[in-house]
Amino acid sequence: DTTRVGDSLYRVAWDTYAVQTLLNNAIVPATTATLTLIGVAIVMTLRDWRVTLAAATVAVPLILLIRRLDQPMTRRSLSVHERESDLSSRVQETLTAIRAVQAFAREPLERERFERQAAASLDAHLHLTFLQTGSQMLVSLLTAAGTAAVIGLAGMRALSGTLTPGDVVLLAGYIVMLYKPLETLAYTVVAVQGAAAGARRVLALLDIQPDVADAPDATALPGRAEGRLRFEGVSFGYRTGEPVLRDVSLDVRPGETVAVVGASGAGKTTLASLVVRFYDPSAGRVTLDGRDVRTLTLASLREQVALVFQDAIIFGASIRENIAYGRPDASAAEVEAAARAAHAHEFIAAMPQGYDTIVGERGVTLSGGQRQRVSIARAFVKDAPVLILDEPTSALDAENEHAVLEALHRLVQGRTTIIIAHRLSTIRGVDRIVVMQDGAVAEEGTHGELLARREVYARLHALQATAVSS
Repeated sequence: DTTRVGDSLYRVAWDTYAVQTLLNNAIVPATTATLTLIGVAIVMTLRDWRVTLAAATVAVPLILLIRRLDQPMTRRSLSVHERESDLSSRVQETLTAIRAVQAFAREPLERERFERQAAASLDAHLHLTFLQTGSQMLVSLLTAAGTAAVIGLAGMRALSGTLTPGDVVLLAGYIVMLYKPLETLAYTVVAVQGAAAGARRVLALLDIQPDVADAPDATALPGRAEGRLRFEGVSFGYRTGEPVLRDVSLDVRPGETVAVVGASGAGKTTLASLVVRFYDPSAGRVTLDGRDVRTLTLASLREQVALVFQDAIIFGASIRENIAYGRPDASAAEVEAAARAAHAHEFIAAMPQGYDTIVGERGVTLSGGQRQRVSIARAFVKDAPVLILDEPTSALDAENEHAVLEALHRLVQGRTTIIIAHRLSTIRGVDRIVVMQDGAVAEEGTHGELLARREVYARLHALQATAVSS
């Protein structure tokens, strides 16, 4: 929940690309350089092993230099990746909230933030470039000095009569051939040190273990669930020592529609999230048809549940693909039937390409009510035995709310349904109302029963009635 989308995208795209590019560009040159180095060293040794040994001593300062650059190069490269990731996250967050940025005229603020992070990224790049350039200059200086020293040694041996002038010329050529691949290997090692930062970030992402996963002995739920849900002494908190749910026990019968109401922060949405294992309880258990949901595979559990969120999640694809998202093999007739049941067919048919109309990222070309009805049609197509509605009408006007409520009335028929609601006027027809307060079940019953008790629900109802009349 706390991982930035922009950072994850950068790791997946650019960190992996950096490693891939290095491997593609380094493997062949490094292999060629190694084979050349070995071949030339053998030939030089056959000519004069003393000159070869002297030439090999240049490798010692090169190795020491590379070891000395290891940590600074990795640290600077990691800084570049982190600064670019921050910049990517800033752009992604700004574009996602571009309507709010424009509505509040905060373009100057976002521009300032972008420029500040872009400057930090540029600074990190410059530091890395200076380090890489400096290391390459030192490598070239060492090999040049080594070449001069070894040729000088060969010349001295020629003067002493040990080598002929032809041998000196031949060895000089071989020395150049020896140091060129040595330089290539040194540059490759330096580049590997830089790319190691990207690899480290990719591996860190791959090593993240999900908080919720299939148990080793988890089994799939056979067939279609009956739909009996039970919460048995469930407690949960997003942070240690800050419980959101406290010892909640609740039994939802197959086909029953239960509304969960309460003030903001009472734990309503969290309770529903435990059903599909977005989280696992810290104490107690949630069961479906008598089986602890933690003993079921996530795929088989979530196949049994359809969710309609408060903020309808719409993909930048066609309306047909959005409706069939939960069951991609649904036929065109099934998609249209679901749209009709959700009161969505009329506005879909009026679009230029009908069901094949692309709705834009997050469904930006649709109104709030249209997005919600597409989301409800998606639940119709999935046809799951358990349905969770998370405040599906809270952001709608009266006209759209009426259409959505009609669609929801059809949708809940024959399904075990949990409705998370703020507007109490939308839940009077449910079988039972559960009132949450401070993470616990304060009371439950029908609308009439709870009003008669004059407790938490009655106060919530009175407050909303007063707000509406005002």
